[in-house]
Amino acid sequence: MTLLHDPQKKVESIFREIEKGITHEGDTSYLMEILGNQPSMVHEFILSLSSIMSMDDPKSFNSACLVLNRIAEEYPDEVSESLEKIMEYLSEREKGLTDYEWIPVLELFTRINEQHPESMRTTVPSLLEALGDSNRTVRE
Repeated sequence: MTLLHDPQKKVESIFREIEKGITHEGDTSYLMEILGNQPSMVHEFILSLSSIMSMDDPKSFNSACLVLNRIAEEYPDEVSESLEKIMEYLSEREKGLTDYEWIPVLELFTRINEQHPESMRTTVPSLLEALGDSNRTVRE
């Protein structure tokens, strides 16, 4: 019952679920509602999701990336401004991205490139470096 009355605890609970690789549409909608009411939290959410994406767990990565893509739909400027930090987190991964993980990342970059192509100039070198570290089928 306390989760219904304490938005901060609910947000923390949702982020713990994302870390486990669990994403529910209702939770994502709740996070977007929170951001709608408190847009100053967008940057904090982006950093938290980026941190989760740096983990070497494909389920956690994809859950975080899906939510980040949803945030990018509503707040493309803020996500664009954070691309360098997102790439920094991605470079901290011990393993390269799998084929399964590249899809949501490329969706995110495509979404940002549509509205902020200048932001991609700084991201492309990091992206190419990450491609060099990924498995052979991704590079081809």
